[in-house]
Amino acid sequence: MKNYKIHAALLAAAFAVSGVSARADLKYTQTTSLGNGGAGSSSVTRMVRPGNERTETVINLGKVKMTTVTISTCKPKQEVRLDDSLKIYTVVDATGSASTSSAGAASASSGKGKTGKQILTYSLKDLGGEKVAGYQTRHYKVTMKSETSGCLGDRKSTTTMEMWVANIKNTVACAGTAANYGIPPAVYGGCKVTTVIKGDTAGMKKIGGGMTVRMKMYSGTTVVSTTEVSDVSQAKLSASLFKVPAGYKKVSEQDFQKAQSEAMAAAMANG
Repeated sequence: MKNYKIHAALLAAAFAVSGVSARADLKYTQTTSLGNGGAGSSSVTRMVRPGNERTETVINLGKVKMTTVTISTCKPKQEVRLDDSLKIYTVVDATGSASTSSAGAASASSGKGKTGKQILTYSLKDLGGEKVAGYQTRHYKVTMKSETSGCLGDRKSTTTMEMWVANIKNTVACAGTAANYGIPPAVYGGCKVTTVIKGDTAGMKKIGGGMTVRMKMYSGTTVVSTTEVSDVSQAKLSASLFKVPAGYKKVSEQDFQKAQSEAMAAAMANG
């Protein structure tokens, strides 16, 4: 499960550097399949309006599904993660620091090997124009070198991606996202990870002039994941989508992850 989340994070990082700030409402779904389609899949529905973004992420592991909703605001920079089935939420500030319970704070203070870093370095090649899923796109080959340390382990790897980019604007909420390439720390199984983006950021910003409607990731010559965009809409979004529903309980990031893990374990045991 941890490896699946880290793989999803690399996908998110790739899409994060290929976005432009939103000026109008936009909704679309990204569906990712791993390997030959039998190793699991995920879907992310993004709802974007000026100043706010909502993502609904569903990780499908066969009989077990885990759904997380994330609501992001630009000013102040804040992220709220919700679990609708458990009716709980946790708040992450601009630096990615989640609210903590006393137990979580004690665990964090003991601290051994609980922080990690991943450096993602990009280079790209323009392969020309191509029509994909009804959209006229620009086709790019992107090479991403990953170097991890800390609780992620000391590893180096290279991933090749193909990205098909259509002229659909305003794919992320907050101004400056594409220019800064800043990704807040995220927590994977107790490992707090900071991501740094390097390399051809100017080229990636150019890709950020539109929406990536298809992306394939390779390990060598083998496709390890395919992401497709569907259900694109520019209809006005309700303000209620960007608020925590009444009656949800606020918990720490650690308690949020623990509750989700326990719910998934129970679902697998009963599956």
